[in-house]
Amino acid sequence: MKNILIIDDETEHLRGMRVGLAARGYKVQEALDAEAALAILRNQADPIQLIITDYVMPDMDGFTLLNEIRDQGHRQPGILMTAYAEKDIVVRAIHADFSGFLEKPFTIDELLQEIQRVEEKETLRQKNLEAQAAFLKLTHQINNLLFVIQGVSELNQARKEERDEEALRSTLAVISKAAEKIMDLNTELLNRTRNVPNAELGTRNSEYKLTEHDNS
Repeated sequence: MKNILIIDDETEHLRGMRVGLAARGYKVQEALDAEAALAILRNQADPIQLIITDYVMPDMDGFTLLNEIRDQGHRQPGILMTAYAEKDIVVRAIHADFSGFLEKPFTIDELLQEIQRVEEKETLRQKNLEAQAAFLKLTHQINNLLFVIQGVSELNQARKEERDEEALRSTLAVISKAAEKIMDLNTELLNRTRNVPNAELGTRNSEYKLTEHDNS
């Protein structure tokens, strides 16, 4: 996630994040309001990989902005920044499809840690999506083989008056081959299932804030 869009109406805060991230190899695009951010996303030449937005802004808040971004078909992960770390805002951020949360003020190191955590979470999400696609493909292949077995069996039953030893051997060979293939596919399916990582739920900042407020 080397190409980041940051939306914040506080110019000094925006500049500080841009300088800090640029020094660590990130490419940062800036927007002072939601409309500018949406224009950047519509016309992006270099695809944005992560969106970091402030909660309180003049034209629309961070939640409304993320909804607009999703309505435009963009699916980049987002991090919400806010100086208001009340429990309801943290819960809203989680439910609103934000992948991360930062309470202002924060250091550049804290920002980098949250970006890295979101990157890891997005990698896990992609792996889970790939595993789901592989599972569906294997399931389809298994179903096809089961249809072959069923078809051969029904055909054999329909022609039982013509059955001879050679025909029976041929039928059994087809069924045996299909069964072996099913066993191979099931083994592959089990191996893929064992290797699928569990996606991390929530965010460290969110979990910390929720615990902090619950204990108060």
